[in-house]
Amino acid sequence: MSQIKYSIVIPVYCSEKTIGKLLDALVASERLAVCEIIIADDASTDATLDIVARYQARVVGNAVNSGSARTRNIGIRAAAGQAIILLDSDVVPRPGALARMLDRFETLPKGNAVIGVYSATSITQGFIAEFKALYDFHLWERVQQAEVSIFEASCSVIDRDVLLAAGGFNERIAGADIENIELGYRLLAQGCRIILDKSVEVDHHFPTHFRVLARNYYRRISSWVVLLLLRGRFDNAGPTPKKALTYLFSNLALLCGPLCAWSPGAAALLLAAFVAYVWCDAGFLRMALRDKGAVFTAKSVIVQHALGVVVAAAVLRAAMTMLRGEHRKLAYFGSAAS
Repeated sequence: MSQIKYSIVIPVYCSEKTIGKLLDALVASERLAVCEIIIADDASTDATLDIVARYQARVVGNAVNSGSARTRNIGIRAAAGQAIILLDSDVVPRPGALARMLDRFETLPKGNAVIGVYSATSITQGFIAEFKALYDFHLWERVQQAEVSIFEASCSVIDRDVLLAAGGFNERIAGADIENIELGYRLLAQGCRIILDKSVEVDHHFPTHFRVLARNYYRRISSWVVLLLLRGRFDNAGPTPKKALTYLFSNLALLCGPLCAWSPGAAALLLAAFVAYVWCDAGFLRMALRDKGAVFTAKSVIVQHALGVVVAAAVLRAAMTMLRGEHRKLAYFGSAAS
């Protein structure tokens, strides 16, 4: 039997609809011979573990539901490999993606990480899922630099001892939230370089309903804004200043709309805000028009403006969190809770 070099750690919680597709993709990978698969279960109550039992995978986990961060840490601590491959249970690596990620990782000095990206294709169907897949793909596609300031636990590889030295995932962060971003900042602080490889793509099960998408945006952005305020600067990928301006101008356009009937100046401001929004989001709009057509693009503009309202509400929540001092109990930038 080949020596285990890599441990693939996959956190699961009631993942019966997605885990089988991921494990099938891993079984088909040419690099699986030097990997072990660890399923870190967060007290699933469905058939997730019955599906996992069909594969050669080791199962560890929580006796009670404890959140994604603690579940990931349990899998990392149980790993036999010198390096950890982190995958979410709702992604499916594209053919050759795992091999390309490990090939890139093996060219780097010890102590660094490689992350992949979501593809432009959603496994789930429907406009909202397709919109989110294309938009996320666009955010990463426009990144020019290889070294980024965001760590992605959905598809990444990093030395196990580097993860443990950083304290692992912050277990005070509940749910599947921004625990990967917060960990990434601690990795950067200890000298880890996070390398983006856009040839490493995974398909993802994106939400199919706007209500779910909006709820995810609200929860994650309200947490991320607190991190932004504490860190004092934007990232060079993902949530960049230009992304923030996109939502600022979309909200300004929405605010001016009701005032147009009473003030000609409001109409001019609305037009200016909308033009500014289009300029900020021009890359995505061009991609949507080219790949999906005019109707999809028009619907995307509407969804973006609706999400702008959600983002504004999330920013207000983050401000209240900071004013009340509630962020202190989360111990951001500290090591994982014991």
